[in-house]
Amino acid sequence: AARDGDADALARMRARSPAHEEIWLVVDDDAVAAYKTLRSESRLTGMGRDQAARDAAERRLADARAALETAGAVRWLLRNVGRKAYRQLAESEPCQPTEQDHEDVRRINGQPAARAQWSEQFVFRLVALCTVEPRGVTHEDLAEWVEDGRMSEGEITQLFNAAHSLHTGGRVSDLGK
Repeated sequence: AARDGDADALARMRARSPAHEEIWLVVDDDAVAAYKTLRSESRLTGMGRDQAARDAAERRLADARAALETAGAVRWLLRNVGRKAYRQLAESEPCQPTEQDHEDVRRINGQPAARAQWSEQFVFRLVALCTVEPRGVTHEDLAEWVEDGRMSEGEITQLFNAAHSLHTGGRVSDLGK
């Protein structure tokens, strides 16, 4: 069997879901850390055969999620939309860096020759395009929330970095083999 390779690899690749990322926007970082730890624990326990342990891990995870939601957290689920949709967005007119984008980058980093890698519109539009939850978020919503302070520059940057990474990063692990 080793000579023939992994017989199930092709089937697993065909059944593979698009990459996704879950981000919680919340004030209580300890609650987020606890949730992430329990989520990892739940995933590991889910691979075991002990149904009671799996059920207990799922209950602990549900309790941690409820604590986050009680603290006013918003679960943000981003999903890779595929190469074609990503490229169409990146190459679209509203997403090309403007002179204002370049000026902002020059002002922020103090380099007179600096150029923006992407436009502010690309940031908002990519996050909106990749957002699965909360449902119905538009790029206009995101721009408004950043403008009026309901979302910080750091939060939109975190969401953008995650959405961008879903399309430009990888899900490859070195298993030491």
